[in-house]
Amino acid sequence: MEEVRVLTFINTSQVFHAEKLLQAVGIAVGLRPVPLGVASRCGLCIQIAAVDLDAALRLPKLVAGLEAVYAAPADGNNWVLCEEPR
Repeated sequence: MEEVRVLTFINTSQVFHAEKLLQAVGIAVGLRPVPLGVASRCGLCIQIAAVDLDAALRLPKLVAGLEAVYAAPADGNNWVLCEEPR
């Protein structure tokens, strides 16, 4: 199973903007509801492959609305905060 990261944003407008930015640079994205146990001001988030995270975080316009990045747990229950915007 591929490792994934969930990116949370401050509002849905930022989610849709980030989706377009990521797709423009060739990163596959999935929109999904924020998982249980993940804190976010918005109920929608973006899921990407863990290997694409560094490329995603190099997009300044994406980082501007980014709230946090969470790692998918092996057990599927307890998401782990792995990065907050600088």
